[in-house]
Amino acid sequence: MLSASWRAVIATVLVVAGAASTQARADELADRISAPRKGSSSLVSPDASSLRVVIDFAKLLSFDQPARTIILGNPAVVDGTLNDEYTLILTGKSVGTTNMIVLDGEGREILNTTVSVVGNARQLTTVHQGAVQQVYFCDGSCRPLSAPAAPTTSK
Repeated sequence: MLSASWRAVIATVLVVAGAASTQARADELADRISAPRKGSSSLVSPDASSLRVVIDFAKLLSFDQPARTIILGNPAVVDGTLNDEYTLILTGKSVGTTNMIVLDGEGREILNTTVSVVGNARQLTTVHQGAVQQVYFCDGSCRPLSAPAAPTTSK
């Protein structure tokens, strides 16, 4: 059996080793957050048919040619900001779908696509009333995503 003083020494070593390991993990996470990661944005091709953005989150899009103008069908659904001429930041504002057109400095189309903003899975609530179900998006207050589905009857 180990004496009480040896147990205290071993416990101290384990605590210090655990703290060093935790600090190393925290330092690694801080480096990943603060340092830009290669490939952290999506290079968008001109024939991209649709993009998906989560509400209240940002998505980086990179272009292989300079962009000058962003046209959003419904700016209440998604916001777009040019960070520089090759990088666009999209932010989901409300659940829905709209279109987005990006033009270069000469007015030529770089991208023409559909943008779908979807709810965060943790912000969706489904209410079942008998055979009818309704999905709500909740972010402080709850709003229905669509009309409730009517029950189907088989004949």
